[in-house]
Amino acid sequence: TPAAPPVETQTRRADGSTVDAGTVRIPPTYQQQPAVQVVVRDITSRKRVEEALRSSAERYRGIVERATDAMYLVSETGMLTDANPATLAITGWSLEEILSKNFIELIHPDDRSRARALFLSSVDEAQREPEVLRIRTPSGDYVYLEMMTTPVVQQAGDRALFGIGRDLTAARKAAPQIRFQASLLANARNA
Repeated sequence: TPAAPPVETQTRRADGSTVDAGTVRIPPTYQQQPAVQVVVRDITSRKRVEEALRSSAERYRGIVERATDAMYLVSETGMLTDANPATLAITGWSLEEILSKNFIELIHPDDRSRARALFLSSVDEAQREPEVLRIRTPSGDYVYLEMMTTPVVQQAGDRALFGIGRDLTAARKAAPQIRFQASLLANARNA
């Protein structure tokens, strides 16, 4: 008969304290008779580490979900593998749409060679300076994102890039008007 699957329980020590225990029942024979051997192992520290990881992951997910900046993951092959709600709001893509795309498809044609170089250098080393790239929306318009990326290793051991992007579109569109108004003000002062 095969061994029973492991069972996790809580049990009391002789001093009355509680301990997480992993038990395995092994069906050996003893003196040619069926017997039961139970192995109990203290797994308290493993359970604490698992809970700390779960709690950390929940906090991280909460921060990413509530952030107003775009946050996304890009696989080593260039496919977008995750995006927070801000990424979707800024770009106008749905999660399903964005996850079906290679990041380069979303980059303005004039920015693609710079984006490829940035991607290739960032796979091994965190980006040192922010880079502004134009990202295509579903309507064909472009938004300006100031982006920073850093390499990460995911749970399965796969490497990816974690990126954060700040939407600069409104500031970029307002810049010519601000320059014009500044020149009017300078001319008025000189008159």
